[in-house]
Amino acid sequence: MLNRKLKLAALICLACFICCVTGYADEAPTPQDVQAIADMAQNGDAEAQRHLGMLFFYGEGIAQDYTQAAGWFAKATQQGDSKSTYSLGYMMAKGLGVPKDVGAAITLLNMAAKAGVADALYELGTLAEEGEVEGGPDYEAAASFYLQASEKGNADATCALASLLYNGQGFDQDYDAAREGFEEAAKQGSSDAMYALGSMAENGEGGTVDIDRAVRYYSMAAELGDEDAAEKVRILTQ
Repeated sequence: MLNRKLKLAALICLACFICCVTGYADEAPTPQDVQAIADMAQNGDAEAQRHLGMLFFYGEGIAQDYTQAAGWFAKATQQGDSKSTYSLGYMMAKGLGVPKDVGAAITLLNMAAKAGVADALYELGTLAEEGEVEGGPDYEAAASFYLQASEKGNADATCALASLLYNGQGFDQDYDAAREGFEEAAKQGSSDAMYALGSMAENGEGGTVDIDRAVRYYSMAAELGDEDAAEKVRILTQ
């Protein structure tokens, strides 16, 4: 019973930490919170191992350490934690805390994607778009991954798919379709999509120039912390 209570208390702390990372809370986890999570992780709890990896990755409540983060994600991955599998794959793709190994990263990301992790699909799309896979950029493959992630509610993927349409990569350039995609991504909370919509309105891409609309979207992005968008608002409202 005591162990269950301790686990419950630690999970409540984890929830508070997640809120902190995503901007819904003001305080990082305390040393006591971190110790509780670490104790659970050391005892083999996969969820705690994942969250300890997150703490090390973001440097919240503990010194940032990518090597430690990757190590804890690896331990949780060995227990079948799909979100940790994604995180480890992401770090391998970027060479954070582990040697960069795109091949191994893709294997891990595919495992996580098959388990339903939308972020893994998005990262696979990014690797395909950036030409990190053999043969250079593959926009059709990127679009396929982005679409799958978008259907799971991933705003970054929705925005990335719209960007392909905007730039004519893998598709004929289509400002109308791109704008629709950016609008959907903006609804999902993507500041990049809000900025893109502001830029399209400012420059009359896919329609007429509409400064009021541009300022509205730039302001939305600025409220989410986009400094370039804030500068656009300042310039356009002088």
